[in-house]
Amino acid sequence: HTHTHTHSFSRSFFSQNAVEDLEMNKDELVRVIAQALCDLGYRDIAADLEKASGEAVDKPVVQRLRTAVMDADWDTAEQLINQVETREPDGREAMLFALFEQKVLELVEAGDRRSAVACLREKLSPLHHHSARLKKLTSAVIKKDASYGQDHLQWRGAGAAARASLCRELCALISTSLTVPPERLQVLLRQALLQQRKGCLYHNVARDTYGLLEDHKCSKNGVPRQVLRVLRGHIDEVWYVRYSHDGTFLASASKDKTVIIWDAVSFCSLHVLRGHTDAVSYLAWSPDDTKLLTCGGDADRQLMLWNVSTGGPIHVFQKHTEGVTACAWTPDGKRVISGSTDRTIHLWDSSSGECLHTWQPVRVTDMAVTSDGSKLVVVCHEKKIRVYDLTSFHEDLIQKEQSAITSLVFSRSNQQVLVNLANQELHEWDIHTKTLVHKYTQHKQSRFALRSCYGGCNDVFVVSGSEDNYVYIWHRETEVLLEKLEGHTSIVNCVCWHPTNPSRFVSASDDHTLRVWGVDGEESDQDAGEKSDKEPLSNGRGWQETV
Repeated sequence: HTHTHTHSFSRSFFSQNAVEDLEMNKDELVRVIAQALCDLGYRDIAADLEKASGEAVDKPVVQRLRTAVMDADWDTAEQLINQVETREPDGREAMLFALFEQKVLELVEAGDRRSAVACLREKLSPLHHHSARLKKLTSAVIKKDASYGQDHLQWRGAGAAARASLCRELCALISTSLTVPPERLQVLLRQALLQQRKGCLYHNVARDTYGLLEDHKCSKNGVPRQVLRVLRGHIDEVWYVRYSHDGTFLASASKDKTVIIWDAVSFCSLHVLRGHTDAVSYLAWSPDDTKLLTCGGDADRQLMLWNVSTGGPIHVFQKHTEGVTACAWTPDGKRVISGSTDRTIHLWDSSSGECLHTWQPVRVTDMAVTSDGSKLVVVCHEKKIRVYDLTSFHEDLIQKEQSAITSLVFSRSNQQVLVNLANQELHEWDIHTKTLVHKYTQHKQSRFALRSCYGGCNDVFVVSGSEDNYVYIWHRETEVLLEKLEGHTSIVNCVCWHPTNPSRFVSASDDHTLRVWGVDGEESDQDAGEKSDKEPLSNGRGWQETV
């Protein structure tokens, strides 16, 4: 009875109607399954499937090619390559190049330099393919050193494993009518699983553990939705907040003219930085987290550098004639950059304080440096996203928006930037293709400067504060609004996701507080009496005020 039931199930699954419903070719399906069985070590079962179906993973010509390669029968392999149909126009040249490269390096390893040179001249050079690799191969022949090929060409040697790898490389270039591309079922499964992850709105785990028997779906409990701690230290509106790169510290900037450095684990206040004579609207951690840059407002006009360990000032950069609105470090920590409402951007030597270069006229609202230190990206009052080359100082325009831009943040890949607009939208731009990738809505922003961020594992979320006192979280890929978090009692100006903990972020508000958010189940230790006695009137540096 059990055998009959299993047979019936198998027959219904692989019925012609089922295959047609899935819009797949039955013969291709059989070939893919047979290949997977071979890959899993079930070669006898794969052979039975091929015999019963009349479909083979490899057509005879490919089987003979595999045999020739494994036997180092290079002449036969060359003849067979010239007979097969390839997937790409230059596929034959690529196959012959890979074949003869293996032959040359095996000859060098065997000490037969004369034959290696002959193959190089008579077989490889006439192909006019992969010139850079050909130069390295020539060097290996001249040096009479096959290990040079291992070091510079990732050559695997002359053994069976290396030749099997070459077979896979060749088969990947052959038409699918003759062979199944290597590990095809694994590739298809990986694509399906990645697509499921892409569509999983609450996916926020560092390591993926997928099952094949059920569709992937994460619980919303993996998204930070509850307040773990309310940080009270400022006596006025908090405009900016950033974690240190290692997540050990937290720094907040306020209208009260101070910056507070917090322990991001104990949430204790470590230092209160006093020195600015006006509101502090922006800050930036040095690459090694030992120093902190802070930006003073219109009555201050200073960019200050602080020692994080002692809380003492190191240097004051003075050249701007109006409030300093944004700052950044180059990845090597040797240079810092500042922008201002005075329509200038200054590039400074971080040690000497010397001004190395000035760009103008551009009224900066936010800035960021690419991870390789080559480019500075800024958003400005002219509703533009600009890119500056930090070597040539050349300027390029990515895009002009239709509304005022108040903030800018890079994705982890440095491929995209996320900007807040005063028309109640967030836009994600690809800075290389200069195209709008995503648009996020439903939060409130029309009067003040709000700063958003990416969040979660692999930047799967987009987060922003709002003028309606909420924190908004969207799924980055689908643009779906996931959460509207309540807690603050006034405008939420800035959010920052923890750099190493994908389940934590912090928000800064006009209600004078910071709120640390975590996932359900984490220990919460909120302060009592969260609501301010007096509701703040504004967050000071509204985008209209920077005009």
